[in-house]
Amino acid sequence: MISEEDLINYIYAKQREIKTLSKNKLKWKNKIFNHRIEYYRIKDHVDSFLEGDYYNRFIIMPGLRGVGKTTIIFQLYEYLTNVKAIDNSNILYLDVNDLRSHFKTDLLMVIESFLANVHQTTLVDLNKKIFLFIDEAHLDENWTNYGKLIFDKTDNIFMIFTGSSALDLEVNADATRRIKKEIIFPCNFREYLLLKHDLSINSGDLIDLILKGDGESVNKAVKAEIEIRKTLNNLNNDPNIEFEKFLLSYGFPFALILNERDNYKKITDVISRIITTDIPSLKNFNNMTNVNISRIITYLALEVPGGTSNIKLANILSISPKSVNDILNVLEKTQLVFSIKPYGTGGKILKKAWQYFFLSPSIKAAINFQIGRYDVNHKKCLASLAETLVISSIFKLNVISNKSLGLFYDPNKKGVDFLIKDLDNVIPIEVGVGKKTKSQLNIAMNNYDSDYGILVSNRTSSIALRDNIIYIPLLTYACI
Repeated sequence: MISEEDLINYIYAKQREIKTLSKNKLKWKNKIFNHRIEYYRIKDHVDSFLEGDYYNRFIIMPGLRGVGKTTIIFQLYEYLTNVKAIDNSNILYLDVNDLRSHFKTDLLMVIESFLANVHQTTLVDLNKKIFLFIDEAHLDENWTNYGKLIFDKTDNIFMIFTGSSALDLEVNADATRRIKKEIIFPCNFREYLLLKHDLSINSGDLIDLILKGDGESVNKAVKAEIEIRKTLNNLNNDPNIEFEKFLLSYGFPFALILNERDNYKKITDVISRIITTDIPSLKNFNNMTNVNISRIITYLALEVPGGTSNIKLANILSISPKSVNDILNVLEKTQLVFSIKPYGTGGKILKKAWQYFFLSPSIKAAINFQIGRYDVNHKKCLASLAETLVISSIFKLNVISNKSLGLFYDPNKKGVDFLIKDLDNVIPIEVGVGKKTKSQLNIAMNNYDSDYGILVSNRTSSIALRDNIIYIPLLTYACI
């Protein structure tokens, strides 16, 4: 049984530790890391809490390993202590993995000890503002109940719980109305430009171009593209070469300080941790199944975009289709991959194979690199990564904007790559690398009675609207 003295000594050690970690982990070669967009959204909640708004004070940050959740925590700590003059004693940072390696205890016991020994108070009697930053929260199976209890007993604690994507799945219905969710995704090209090159791009008009497609949104997007070009001219490299570098290697913030080979090793390590640590928290598999999980991930990385048949995969791996289905389902829950379904009736969705994509092109590139299939100069390689970029950006937009867009692929022979379904329209999207595929868009627009279609291509020089087709350069699209 842990002693109270050992526990309080641990708490004081963690408070000293975050001061050092936040200084050492937020810079590289004396350059301070820039803030991601998600940081500013959460900072707004912090500011509102300090100003007396007690609503959004229970934040969860789920996301893949390595996407920068802990960095955001450290940046918020620096903001609180350096800008808002919050005393270090009013901030508690805990890494549940670290806690579990030292003690057999739960989060609530640590938090109550922190309040009793550092602040001589209880949850109910607390009369000052306290900040709790809990990393790897999903490793304590009761974290959501503890968060709800703290939220209900006091208005004076602001909480952030980070963890794997499983964190989002563990929220019970009773806690849902109290929680504000901020999913942290891998970096897109726009964030890469900010983090690596201090270049800031506004993408709002490009998003409207995709989802509205009318003359006004096209005109605004054309003006936005001109500003983007001006910004990209500040790079010390050809923008297209810089974009290809991002596509291959820079989906994760840690890549900013690693060479290409070390970055790919780090990405494959992240995948291994997902298999050995995150997946068991979602579903129990035996060791042989873990091997098959790894093989399925490799298969998805090697395949050109297209439907993934459970039966075909089962035959390749000599396992049951049900096992394949279970593995694909759990991989989706980790958000390492996501699926898009064929457009059509419920029967077609069930009968046709689903397509699976990685959340970042860099994941696909890393796996291919590790097994020796890596050639950015090959058009098929670039095309596959470009398709991953386009669909993952729409997937992310759908999640963070709550626009309730339907994402599908076109099941027709020679169909377009993707379909976006909103309330009023089906928007066909074709991604062309080294070729233009206007004919497929025309067929899809007729099939689905679409108002317009979108062609994203590296052969298109600027945004244009012709014959109800919106042409978008791949480089411009990447700035969404």
